[in-house]
Amino acid sequence: MTVSAWVFIAGSRWSEVHGTDANLAMAISRRVPVIWVEPPISAAERVRTRSSMRTRSHDLAPNITAIEITTPPYPSRPILRSVADRHFSAAIRAFAVRRNITVEATVVATPRADFPQLPGERVYLVTDDWLAGAELMGLSPQWVGRKLAGNLEGADITLAVSPVLRDRLVSIRSDAIVHVLPNGSNFDQFDFGTARPPDVPAANYAVLCGQLNERLDIGVLEATVDAGAHLVVIGPVTTRDAGSREAFEKLATHPNVRFTGEKSRAEMVPYLVHASVGITPYVVDSFNRASFPLKTLDYLVAGLPVVSTDLPASRWLEPDGVVNAATPAEFASRVVELSDRPNDATEDRRAKQKTLLAAHSWAARADQLLGLVRGSAGAGREAASRASTA
Repeated sequence: MTVSAWVFIAGSRWSEVHGTDANLAMAISRRVPVIWVEPPISAAERVRTRSSMRTRSHDLAPNITAIEITTPPYPSRPILRSVADRHFSAAIRAFAVRRNITVEATVVATPRADFPQLPGERVYLVTDDWLAGAELMGLSPQWVGRKLAGNLEGADITLAVSPVLRDRLVSIRSDAIVHVLPNGSNFDQFDFGTARPPDVPAANYAVLCGQLNERLDIGVLEATVDAGAHLVVIGPVTTRDAGSREAFEKLATHPNVRFTGEKSRAEMVPYLVHASVGITPYVVDSFNRASFPLKTLDYLVAGLPVVSTDLPASRWLEPDGVVNAATPAEFASRVVELSDRPNDATEDRRAKQKTLLAAHSWAARADQLLGLVRGSAGAGREAASRASTA
């Protein structure tokens, strides 16, 4: 029996912290089966770990199957890149044929891949300013630029997570039609009556969730706790920069700071419920200006006010309760001010959550994308068009 499915060519492994690609794939999978294509593994790595060279598959969740493809050795070397790309594309096609899968859409959500030769709609999901962040990812900016230009030409639908990123893509290919599909939130089930976690301060506190890396402005964090705010930090330290790692380790010793380490989404709920304010202290640079931080929506859906450094995506969310700060001192002042306020009543937070989820859940984003792919003139195209003019 033939099965219709979507193919997601991912920018990160499913086992890593879930970003835009994994969250959207999960939401799409509740509507149509998804084939999640993990970033390829070099044959040299397979030899080193004595693992099979075959394309392997396994179920990740209901309606999501992952495939792992082995590419020729040293695929990052220029002379072997085209060979590796062709092999990767052929392996995806072969898997679809073996499983009797009719591909409705292929989503490329990585700066490293081209569109494979598959039927169906080609969706280019640009989750960050990959050109600005190329060196941070260990990639050649020239190579990333060529990939972007080629995929913009080959895509039937191009999506960017923010208006700034949309404009960057149009500057690369002036005739590209780029829809804005912002990030969403998965926090659709909150128990606002949950007990206060034992490892948080007795005082009101701000919360910072997510990966701790070079994208965060450590100076803003230091100013915030030095101003008297209590801060609970939830997430793994993933920075590759020794200076940043040392700065986070120093921050962890501040008497107003609690580091919990990484938590599952379910484990994060009590920390968000009992917080007074969420913070998004990103460095304001080209890469972050084009981003749409996932954490900001998670805070809002938890019913929290948010203080953010001055990012375009945060300005877009100001009507929903985001306060933007231009300097570390202003950021710290606003966090202290909001921390001093009592939490909203539970019913008020539930009402706010319901309103925000209707507009900003990953389920809503999946419906918008399905509408675009299936040529809908309804909610999907209208919602993406509204965001495109933001």
